[in-house]
Order: sequence, then C-alpha cells, then structure tokens
Amino acid sequence: MGMYTEAVLRFEVRKNTSQYRALFQKLIEEVDITEELPFAKDGSLDNLWLLDCDSYYFGGCTICKMDDTAFNTARVTLAFNLKNYQSEIEALLDWLVPACCEEWKTFIGYIRYEEADDPTLVYFADNKVILLTPSEV
Repeated sequence: MGMYTEAVLRFEVRKNTSQYRALFQKLIEEVDITEELPFAKDGSLDNLWLLDCDSYYFGGCTICKMDDTAFNTARVTLAFNLKNYQSEIEALLDWLVPACCEEWKTFIGYIRYEEADDPTLVYFADNKVILLTPSEV
C-alpha cells in the first residue's frame, strides 16, 4: 500500500518565469503540460501530475489555485498528498524556489508524513529550500 505525504504551500511566483507559465497552464487553463520539467515522475504523464494527487489519509481536499490578479506576481496555494517515494515534493520545491518572490527566510508551508505527529516546515530563503522541524525553528 505505502505511506502518503501531505504538502500544504502558499507563495508568490514571478510572472516572467517558466514556472509561472507551467503553473498558469495547469491551474488556470487546466491543460496538460508538454514541457519536460525536472520533477516529472517518468516523463509519460503531464508534468504537474502531483498537484492532482489526493487520498483519504489527510483531512480536507486537494486544492491547487492561482490568483493571477497582481501586476508582476501570482499568488499560488497548493494542498495535495501522494506517495512521495522519489522525493517528488522536494523536487517540486527545488523547481519552484527560483521563481518565487521571497528574498529572505519566508515560511511557505509544511510537508507531513502520514505517520508523523509533527510536520516539516518549509521555508524559501536566498533561492534555496529550507526544511526544518518545529523544534529547529
């Protein structure tokens, strides 16, 4: 069966990036994406397939939305869960961080393994992803 990992993330992305274009196509236009992205599971599925993943192990529903009303940025909310066997969530974060607007240590959400009591907190800082346990904050 396997264990699930939940990701809940909120951030802003710059509009002049390939990450923005891919997210816009997936979340606003609802089209499959043909561009190969670094976190594609096997290249045979649309590259943001993990944003559609959901299970009954975590409360709530998968929600992936983009508010494209700001001038140079778009606000993105992602809440999904999947079997994170190949570190797909971490690869997604690595792909997103260069396009994000956060320039200093900014909390953007958390990752939580199915059997864990505490989540791993996700920060973007200096063009890097920082993962911390609550006791490390």
